[in-house]
Amino acid sequence: MAWTQQLPSGNWRGLYRGPDGKPRNAGTFAHQKRALAEATNAEHEADKPGWRDPRAGARKWGEWYEEWRAVREDADKLSQTDKSLLKNHIIPAWQDVALASITRFDVRAWAAKLGASKEDGGAGLSESTVKRVVAVFSGSLSAAIDKEILATNPCFRLGLEPGETDVVRFFSRKRVAKMLKKLKDRPEDRAMLAIMVGCGLRWGEMAGLRPERVDLKRRMLRVSHVRKQNGKVKKYPKGRKIRDVPIPEWVVAEIKPFVKEGREFVFMRTNSSNWRRDVWSHLDTGGRIHDLRHTYASWLLQSGVEIAKVSKLMGHSSIRVTERYAHLALMPMEEVDAAMYDPRRVA
Repeated sequence: MAWTQQLPSGNWRGLYRGPDGKPRNAGTFAHQKRALAEATNAEHEADKPGWRDPRAGARKWGEWYEEWRAVREDADKLSQTDKSLLKNHIIPAWQDVALASITRFDVRAWAAKLGASKEDGGAGLSESTVKRVVAVFSGSLSAAIDKEILATNPCFRLGLEPGETDVVRFFSRKRVAKMLKKLKDRPEDRAMLAIMVGCGLRWGEMAGLRPERVDLKRRMLRVSHVRKQNGKVKKYPKGRKIRDVPIPEWVVAEIKPFVKEGREFVFMRTNSSNWRRDVWSHLDTGGRIHDLRHTYASWLLQSGVEIAKVSKLMGHSSIRVTERYAHLALMPMEEVDAAMYDPRRVA
């Protein structure tokens, strides 16, 4: 049963007991009748299924994050990439915000700012990175639901607007040749670059490539494992799609010295950040390591390979992902010329 308590100020505090039997405060009011009414209403709400303590949602996200992080790290579910996203984008934005006050509007506005260019005051992140940042943040809020702190997740089915997916950076063959030439005294790094651009492998797929998955005679490799930045191995690549990829002859020549029987992995490097610092930054590419994979797709399409085949070779979840490269395919000039013949000839 609800009750009231008079304070030294003369105001009245409305009190009630929650489902756990602990006394809870329904608020402070000038009149005893109002305090009792509010406490009675709160007690009634507390008896309903799915009730959550309203005070729990007042916890700041940063406080909840410390508890959530401990659970994630104990379960080895927080990758180095996720930790970086938390440190650089999530914690600065949400650490002082109460959990219950986070709205879908706030999350949308934050996501838009992450994707906006730096000139416009944003973070300049790619569409896929923005979605990953929001996914990590959403994971923390879903955990708050499991903990019965929140009733809903404001990130659920947010339906973020797509970013500029038609801008794909790739390197010319001449540019790649210059990169390889600069690495002539670093054969393993040269081979790593060659296989990423010549076979379209993601960094983790390249790092997780095993010698027994490489058939130099048939010039085929199988992408079946991914090695994380910390050296641990996942059994499946992104999208859980194991795939076979042809190896161009020039790539075979580069990787052959490193495909050795008894060796656990073809390449020893696992940390892309270190490779970016030690190798990639000295090549003055003006792009990202992942642009080597974009280059692979671009060269295939520019050479007339069907987009469905490119999608399969890259291990995309669907052909829609590959369609971001569609504008790079060679235009059928003969067909266009035939259709758009000179109208002056008719006159």
